[in-house]
This record gives sequence, structure tokens and C-alpha cells, in this order.
Amino acid sequence: MERASILYISAATIWEMSLRSRNLKINVPQLVEGFVATGVRELPITWEHAIRSDEIAKGHPDRFDRLLLAQAIHEPMHLLTSDASLARYSDNVIEV
Repeated sequence: MERASILYISAATIWEMSLRSRNLKINVPQLVEGFVATGVRELPITWEHAIRSDEIAKGHPDRFDRLLLAQAIHEPMHLLTSDASLARYSDNVIEV
């Protein structure tokens, strides 16, 4: 990430955090403010991302991961994830 000229966070990531924020005890609006303050950019969800998310990695059970993968492939950009199983779908996936 240090070498990246621009860092994006998908709207899908924020959406998933928002859905789980009570259990995770995360203040999502405050987190987003911090992202904006440090220059992180939003990666919106497009129609193409939505369509591709249904076509890519059909066997993967997490719909948010499929959407993030579709974004990484379509844009193209790297997807940083701790989910090792996503790497088999694209070279754009980097396990961290």
C-alpha cells in the first residue's frame, strides 16, 4: 500500500461494515471521515460491477467478496484481502 499512488476503498466495504457495525463496535461515519482526511478515495459500485459479481466466483459464498473481486477485475486494480480463497480467481488479488 505504501507504493500505491492512490488508495481506494470500495463502497461495498463500507456497506458491509455498516451492516456489521453494531457487532464490530465501529463508528462507520467516523471511519469514513478518517479515510477522506488521509486521501483515501471511494470506489463506487457500478452496474458493471454488480453484473460481473454474479458471474465471477460463483462458488464463493460471500457476496461482498464477489463484488470486490468484480471491481478489482473490471477496473483493473489490486484487491487486498485476508481471504486466501479469492486469489484463485484473479491475479489482481493480493493476500495480506
